[in-house]
Amino acid sequence: MPLIERLVALSTRAYKGEDAIAMRVISDHIRTLALAISDGVLPSNDGRGYVLRRLLRRAVRYGRTLGFEKPFLCELFPTLEGQLGNIFPELVNQREMILR
Repeated sequence: MPLIERLVALSTRAYKGEDAIAMRVISDHIRTLALAISDGVLPSNDGRGYVLRRLLRRAVRYGRTLGFEKPFLCELFPTLEGQLGNIFPELVNQREMILR
């Protein structure tokens, strides 16, 4: 739950109701996005890249429901890296590519 705790801190919203759903979706999508990008998949208009692009847009859309107007996903990455970096070393190795 570190990602959700970080989202609560960044958004200053409580983890309940519709906000809880948005936070769970965002935390799930940031994990998927980071792991896919670390494996070399980039957002694009076709194939796997299109799926990644849709996940990114959906995460941003849910972020707007939490009040985020500026880019916020990159602020979640250090928490994700701390949580999963030991299990998935490619997250640490591909840090620059993921944060782009």
